[in-house]
Amino acid sequence: AQCAAGLRCFQRSNGETIPGCFGPGGGSNWDYCYDPASPTRTPDFSGEPDMAVMEEAAAGYCARAATHARSADTQLYYRFDPRMAMIENELSSPGGAKAAHTGECPRVPKTFLNADTCEYKPECTPLDYGGATITLDEETLKRWYETDRRHVHYITGLLPDMNNRICGSNVNRMSRWLKTEEGSCSEPTRTCDEPDPGSLIELSGGNDNSATDLAACTGECDSDAQCAAGLRCFQRSNGETIPGCFGPGGGRNWDYCYDPCIPQEHASSVLTAINSSDGAASPSIRDISITGPCGGALRGASISDKERGGCWRHVHPETGNVYDFSYWVSAHEGIARAEQRYNPVAAPAREGKAYMTFPDNICTYSRTDMRCWSDYKRYFQFVGLLDETLAFSALPL
Repeated sequence: AQCAAGLRCFQRSNGETIPGCFGPGGGSNWDYCYDPASPTRTPDFSGEPDMAVMEEAAAGYCARAATHARSADTQLYYRFDPRMAMIENELSSPGGAKAAHTGECPRVPKTFLNADTCEYKPECTPLDYGGATITLDEETLKRWYETDRRHVHYITGLLPDMNNRICGSNVNRMSRWLKTEEGSCSEPTRTCDEPDPGSLIELSGGNDNSATDLAACTGECDSDAQCAAGLRCFQRSNGETIPGCFGPGGGRNWDYCYDPCIPQEHASSVLTAINSSDGAASPSIRDISITGPCGGALRGASISDKERGGCWRHVHPETGNVYDFSYWVSAHEGIARAEQRYNPVAAPAREGKAYMTFPDNICTYSRTDMRCWSDYKRYFQFVGLLDETLAFSALPL
């Protein structure tokens, strides 16, 4: 009764494969609607463990269904490859190359004895596979949906992690920087001199949710809107040091307004690390480890590279990752139909966009915090990085 007209509910107890569907779903005992007219035949997995042979397909059997067939014994997934064909290979009839359509290919090499009668057949030429490449740029990502109806996008909108240090004594020193403009930054983070230790301001202030126009090192703030012009609210969870401030404050998770300017020496350390990583997988993304001086004000900063050109912005370490969101889209189609509303996960592809925006297109209902991303990202198939060039054979199924 919960399924659309013509569909039935497939009851599972141990992750059984559902006709016409693939993926782990919400759990091994979750049940899903399916088309009872879908072919139920799957390949014979009794042969070699790394290959399954299907000599004859059921009527209507399609490559996409075979792409994700699973063995109930080994729990392995198998890929359908239309390029492969079965040929005989016996002592009495060695398995030489056969013509693709008609006749047999010669089984002897060309020599002076048969040169006059030797006939060249193009279809008998041995197969020669080349190494095709694909670049994960915006046009390619859009074309994926246009040609194959797969929802492949790069992710944007993730919030920079305010809890991990970009440099210093913390073990996690890796940070991601995204090239957002070719010229200088339209709104670069202001640079300043390194603050003198004697000029640091002690953390102060109470926890007034209605407070506004808070000065530097004053709290407690919940957003930038509560800080004075030019200042930002520094979010903490474990007593992180706030640029330009000192002292314990009201608590290790209390947040305070601060001046987000970057000491010039710190900005130089970032650009040195970015420019020394030439040859990275993506020309627009740099995952760098800063060995020189830097500070917490770099989080979310935009820095102009005046020598080489370009604007580099500090982003979440997964911003710019390219994922296949097709499973996530299909998982929400039924919900969208039942509630008679538009599927927000499918919106980017249908609107001709190459990117998926967090949280609007990822977190349905009322969840908008970063825990939503942490909980759900296991359902997205990682493909590569924005603008990265990959071997076609390296693409995930």
